[in-house]
Amino acid sequence: MNNKKNKKKNRKNKNKKNKNKNKKKRKKEAEEEEDSHEICTHTTQHAEHITKWQREQNTARHVTVTVCVCVCVCVCVCVCVCVCVCAYVIKNPPSHPSI
Repeated sequence: MNNKKNKKKNRKNKNKKNKNKNKKKRKKEAEEEEDSHEICTHTTQHAEHITKWQREQNTARHVTVTVCVCVCVCVCVCVCVCVCVCAYVIKNPPSHPSI
């Protein structure tokens, strides 16, 4: 009789341990996913920052303005690939004096 109780108790404890283990595993996976999302947004922000910096540099010279269009593709695991296409647009072209 006592042996039966012990078996039942052991089975309950084992189930409890497995539940806790699964809970920890799920929590860890969720954190990893969150981290990868942060990396992802960081990468796109970095690309935006570079293009913004380029625009500011060129605007300061009042000669050309860099217009950039960036397209970022991210996979679930968050390997981001950003492709930027930039074009130089002449700003404030030299005016010709009228005769």
